[in-house]
Amino acid sequence: MDSVWPVTPVDPERLGRPSRRGATAALEAHIAVLRGEPLKAALANSLREANGLGGQERRFAAMAVRELSRHQRLLDLAARLLGHTMGKVGLTEDQALVRYALWRRIFCGEGWTRIGPEVRLPGPVRPRTIKDDLLQGVVEAPLPEAPLPESTAERLGGGGAFPKSGWPSATPSPTGWCSGWRRCTRRHSWRGCWRRSTRSRRFTSARGPRGRGTRCSRR
Repeated sequence: MDSVWPVTPVDPERLGRPSRRGATAALEAHIAVLRGEPLKAALANSLREANGLGGQERRFAAMAVRELSRHQRLLDLAARLLGHTMGKVGLTEDQALVRYALWRRIFCGEGWTRIGPEVRLPGPVRPRTIKDDLLQGVVEAPLPEAPLPESTAERLGGGGAFPKSGWPSATPSPTGWCSGWRRCTRRHSWRGCWRRSTRSRRFTSARGPRGRGTRCSRR
C-alpha cells in the first residue's frame, strides 16, 4: 500500500446516476447523521422528502451518504491537507459540502465540470457560508500525499471512519476475559458477557474480579 488515497474510482454501475437532486438528498441525510440521527433513519427520511427521484438517483444518494460516513476521517484529512480544517469550517452544512466535493473527487474520480453542477449556488443545502470558488479549489488543487499509518491494521483499514485505538484485541486476554465483548453487547449489557454452552442449553458464567462484569466460561 503506497498511498492512503484510492487508486481506482467507484464502479459506475454501483454508483448509480449522480445528479443535483441526488446530491441534495445525500447531503441532507449526512447532515442529519452529523447531528446525531441514525444513518438508516436519516437516509429514509431524506429519500422520502425528495420527491421525483428516479431509481438510479436514489441509488446514488444511498451510496453517497454511506460513503461520506464510512470515509469521513479520510475526507477530513484531505480537507486539512488542502488547508480547510473541518474545525474551522463553521456550519455543519459547509462541512458536508466540502466532504461531498472531496468524495466525488477522490473516490469517484470526477472533476469540477461534473461536481460543480451538483454543489453550486443556489443550494444544494442551506444555510451555507462557503462560496463556489472554495469548493472549486478543493476539487482542483493538487492533493498532497498523506503520511502512511504506522501499523498494518490501520493500513488495511484504508483510512475509514474508525478510531485508531480502543478496539478490543482479537486474541484472548491473559486474564481470561472474553475478547468478543463487542459481539456480546449487541444482546446484553456490557457488564455481562454470556456464552451458550455447546453441550447444554443453560448459560454458565463466573464472576469477574472486583465485581466488574462476568467472565466467559466455555465448556
